[in-house]
Amino acid sequence: MEFYGIKFQTMNAFTRLCCLLLLCGSMGFKTSIMQTKHAVYVDQFFVPAPAIDSFMERMLYNRKLLRTMPGLLHQEAYARKDEQGNLYVLTTASWESDAALQHARVTVQNAYKEEGFDLAAMLARQHIKLERSVYQPLED
Repeated sequence: MEFYGIKFQTMNAFTRLCCLLLLCGSMGFKTSIMQTKHAVYVDQFFVPAPAIDSFMERMLYNRKLLRTMPGLLHQEAYARKDEQGNLYVLTTASWESDAALQHARVTVQNAYKEEGFDLAAMLARQHIKLERSVYQPLED
């Protein structure tokens, strides 16, 4: 099978689907899979009790920095303490697109570089655990 000069018999099914979606997009056809969807950046932290004050200071700095970036739709933070006084924090930042999220990542990394801040070193030094994920909204 050939479609716009592409021979599909030499491609697997996934590659054929990707090519068709790209071709349809370039021809002006829209499908729900091709729509740019907002991205939700989720950080989950475990913060030992002795590190809470410095962690909270840094988190507030980061949240202020994010508010200045184009494409930020919404951000939230949630926290709870366990019986030992350790802190569990969940933060979310919703971005209008993956491109806006990537731009924010680069901007934050550059800001860290300029001020000489090393996130990995801070987390290790204070025994803070971080799990980071990016989520996409589900279709109804």
